[in-house]
Amino acid sequence: SKTRIIEAPAGFVGPYWVVLVQLGGRRVVGQWADEVEPKIGMKTVGVLRRIGEAEPAGVIEYGVKWRKA
Repeated sequence: SKTRIIEAPAGFVGPYWVVLVQLGGRRVVGQWADEVEPKIGMKTVGVLRRIGEAEPAGVIEYGVKWRKA
């Protein structure tokens, strides 16, 4: 499943895709990190990406996003 977010909430830069990925019998929701539009049934791989700006303490948040395998 996939959804295109056009009007991003505070703290996010839009537009971007949110995808539902099948992972070992479970489903995981995440942000799409590839230039290619996600397709239903597409093979994906998780990648480590920056997910937030630097906090006042200088810590940058990282997390898993998804792209085409």
